[in-house]
Amino acid sequence: MPYYRRSKIAGGTYFFTQVTHQRQPWLCSDLSGSLLRSGGGLAVFEFTDL
Repeated sequence: MPYYRRSKIAGGTYFFTQVTHQRQPWLCSDLSGSLLRSGGGLAVFEFTDL
């Protein structure tokens, strides 16, 4: 596993990569976007879009 350097600044912006099973492109459709936005994660974990 590669060594990652991380900044320990409070309130920082975080980026992450999502990869689907066998890299199928289902996240690129309009339906998947609306399904992800309507999920329960927004109610549990508050965040704001930049």
